[in-house]
Amino acid sequence: VKVRSGIPFATPQTGENLACVSIYDVFPTAITVPLSGKGQELAVLFVASACCMHSHVEGVRMTVTYKDGTAEQTKLVYPFHYDDWLTSALTTKSEIFYFNDVNHANVMRIRVRSDKELAGLKIEAIANEVIFGVVGVSVSR
Repeated sequence: VKVRSGIPFATPQTGENLACVSIYDVFPTAITVPLSGKGQELAVLFVASACCMHSHVEGVRMTVTYKDGTAEQTKLVYPFHYDDWLTSALTTKSEIFYFNDVNHANVMRIRVRSDKELAGLKIEAIANEVIFGVVGVSVSR
């Protein structure tokens, strides 16, 4: 998959190709994607199912960790950073990638410290009624 801004994401055409987090019992509350090397920016391609009752509050948290033990957080708020992938796109702070006429994914770009070695990206569900699915992570070097 290559989004409008040109960021490439390697995703399998078949089989398991989505990692979800949620407070719902059937999903883990958090996942960590291992990272290595240095970079300037992370881009996360994701879909989300969200409830408008959680509008304007933190629903998902992304934490970039570095090999030296430091970390930086990015808080995602509905509907600015993510929205419901089954409806028309509402977000204003993330790029939209359309799978078809309605269904879409979002791309969240996170600046990282280029002078530090990356260790991982933790993605954590914060709000009760959010299912957040990571489709891919791309590191801009």
